[in-house]
Amino acid sequence: MISLRGILDVFSLAAESQVLVFFDAFLTDDTFRPGPESEDVRQFHWDAIPWDDLAFPSVNRILQSWNEKRTDIVRPSSFIEPGTCS
Repeated sequence: MISLRGILDVFSLAAESQVLVFFDAFLTDDTFRPGPESEDVRQFHWDAIPWDDLAFPSVNRILQSWNEKRTDIVRPSSFIEPGTCS
């Protein structure tokens, strides 16, 4: 489960005719799993994010935006080690 804090950012992708809304949220427990549109989900320490393997440029952009804007929330380095949750 997650708890929402608010909107983190909104990106307009004119070339794809999309508007992406990203929310600032945190896990309320350590139970998470892929949904219908994901094959795999994992958490990474900030310095272990596989930047070259991210599926969409917007994911890289929102993570960088989050890192720049959200100095008042828990940093990714406190996340659970990759591979420790199923």
